[in-house]
Amino acid sequence: MKPIKISQITAQKIIKNRYPEGLFYLKDNNVYVGIDNSNGDSFTEAFKDKKTCLAWLKNESITYFTETDFGKTLDELH
Repeated sequence: MKPIKISQITAQKIIKNRYPEGLFYLKDNNVYVGIDNSNGDSFTEAFKDKKTCLAWLKNESITYFTETDFGKTLDELH
């Protein structure tokens, strides 16, 4: 499943309604937000860069905890 870039309004609707299912991301100010709604659960995480956000959405075996890992690059998380 390929992540789809969306607007903040669309993101709010997906999070609220948990529909449509899929992988989504947006840029809000200088933060990338990933939304994993592949199973209707709307998991949401914030990232400093797009590359790390997309890796998280694609489940590329990264361990990520928002409070302690925000701002770390993909290389720092592996």
